Amino acid sequence: FVKDININDGTTIQAGSQFLKIWEMSNPGAGEWPEDSVLQFVGGDRMFADVDANKSCPHFKISPAPVGESVCVTADLKAPPLPGRYVSYWRLVGPDGEPFGHCIWCDIIVEEGSE
Repeated sequence: FVKDININDGTTIQAGSQFLKIWEMSNPGAGEWPEDSVLQFVGGDRMFADVDANKSCPHFKISPAPVGESVCVTADLKAPPLPGRYVSYWRLVGPDGEPFGHCIWCDIIVEEGSE
């Protein structure tokens, strides 16, 4: 993890709103991230777009990162329908199912929507 590109921790979002969460991540490892790696939900609050709501482990395809390079990793999310603080946790996972890198999260405060 390098930094949040948008939606910093504690950002207020309207209930039920769909949004993109973007993180900048770097590859300090010995090899390029495997092709077909994904950003996978690993716990916390479920905040998924309708198309992903029924998946047990929603995930998003990521771009391979060469050694020493940074890439933006994006999740298409949806704020829960009720006001409160919500945090979902994510991890990079290779095509073999092995996680790598640090756990990252999306931490939002949901406010009631206006009619």
